[in-house]
Amino acid sequence: MKQIHIFLILLFSIGFPIASFGQFKEAYGLRRIETPQFYPREADADHIYVPMNFNNSDAHETLRDLDVDRIESISLVYTQYRLSDRFDQLDLNSRRTRELMKLAPGIKNNKAIRWYWVAQTGCGDPGSCREFFHGFEIKLKKEEDILARRIESELLSYYSSVAMEKEASVEFLDSIVEMEGSSLIKTCDTIYEEKTVRRSRLGTISNVHKRSKQRFMRKLHKADMDDLTDFSVTIDGRNRVVDLDVADHIDAYKLEALLRRNFRLRSSRFKNKRVHTRFDIHLTKGLWDWRYNDMLITATPLDNDLMEIDSFETKTEVHEVVHCHYMDTSKSYGGYYADVSVIRKVFDRNADWSNCLVATDVTGSMSPYLGQFLAWHQLNIKKRDKNRDFVFFNDGDNMSDALKWAGNVGGTYYVQTNNYTTLKEKLDEARNAGGGGDAPENNIEAVLFGLNKNPRVSSVIMVADNWATPRDLDLLNKVKKPIRLILCGTSGGFNVEYLNMIRKNGGSLHTIEDDLMDLAKMSEGEFITIQGRDYIIRDGQFKRGDTTVSPLTFD
Repeated sequence: MKQIHIFLILLFSIGFPIASFGQFKEAYGLRRIETPQFYPREADADHIYVPMNFNNSDAHETLRDLDVDRIESISLVYTQYRLSDRFDQLDLNSRRTRELMKLAPGIKNNKAIRWYWVAQTGCGDPGSCREFFHGFEIKLKKEEDILARRIESELLSYYSSVAMEKEASVEFLDSIVEMEGSSLIKTCDTIYEEKTVRRSRLGTISNVHKRSKQRFMRKLHKADMDDLTDFSVTIDGRNRVVDLDVADHIDAYKLEALLRRNFRLRSSRFKNKRVHTRFDIHLTKGLWDWRYNDMLITATPLDNDLMEIDSFETKTEVHEVVHCHYMDTSKSYGGYYADVSVIRKVFDRNADWSNCLVATDVTGSMSPYLGQFLAWHQLNIKKRDKNRDFVFFNDGDNMSDALKWAGNVGGTYYVQTNNYTTLKEKLDEARNAGGGGDAPENNIEAVLFGLNKNPRVSSVIMVADNWATPRDLDLLNKVKKPIRLILCGTSGGFNVEYLNMIRKNGGSLHTIEDDLMDLAKMSEGEFITIQGRDYIIRDGQFKRGDTTVSPLTFD
């Protein structure tokens, strides 16, 4: 009992108020990983190693120049072998951690660091265990990774706006293009357009109301001006009436008032200067009708002496016009164009999908498709009988690839919601925590994680990268729900590992054009054509065929 009290005091003194692995995990998000043997990297500027002897906590390294803000993760590596039942691994790990914090005190207060305990299981005696690495691996954030995540975040906003048919601002797009390493490029073409510019224009009379002309002619009749056929009105450059030429028996004042109530008079422009304008107006009547039915207007510009101006000047100007287009080069995988509309089309076509777990790959390769994913759910997530369970996976929160073992990779983020903002926040959290690393992903681990959160879902919708084979297909037999698979980036053909996964699971494959429900029913020797390419079952597995020759041949 006394020893336990002393141990707790030591842990509190270094900032670890824990007395078990569970409490350590709860306080610092610690993950414990088992591997047969851990191999340090060679000459890697992004990894720092602090070796320690077997069953010892003395450090053989100095960390004076370590920037603790650049630390992404710290892995304490040890052997699980116990020479004595009284050996306390937790105590040794604690002493080793205290020693590390003496070397770099800033580590203790950096809560952004991810902690791992890596237990090596590949040795069975002290002699062989001493040959294994013991100590710490400190993984630093790469500047290019930080930049890449920022670019991916900006590109996701771009894809979302495109999917929602919203036009992104030029300033926003240019800011992405200017980022070093951005896959968005800008191409511009300059053309020269000729435009005829009139420096002069005729004056106009426009309606004040929709039916101004009809009202004006009706008012003439009521004002006893039925015999008026022709008159002219002259305005100056400021649109003021300076002369009204009309028959003597017509009330000029009343006629001007009617004109002003129903029409706007605008003077002519000559050589970019407003000049006097005379409007000659001719009123017409029907052949057998006493009422006016139309008025014809002719505008004539006048100079300062009220003489007619008979020539208008024109000129041709040449304008430089720049047309720019934006293109994301990441839409091409291995030379094949990635059709980002597959997610929207599959979800629209399968509107009856409900009570499903939606498992989505959010690693960097998926950026072109996540915009469609978010746009569709922004419009549909609140609809009745839709899906409420989501799990996003990033293949390990940037864990070192050497530590990734099927089923224990991590980087899985679950949320149950029908709120778009909450959904996007969880997706962003998963994206920001890691971008993938090596090619395989932890699809099945993520599915099992989500099913453990809510085992009552009816099926699983998996949105996956066609070019990233799941590293954990051996765990597929634990998935007791059918998987509805949406593969992204299939223009170059389908990854047969995914076809075999669906056939074994009894689920379905959903392409941009079709819903393939019967892969599990296919027998040896049968083949299927998907998006113009053929796949045959040989030796119990799908194999890709060559459709460029006839008859069909398969590898």
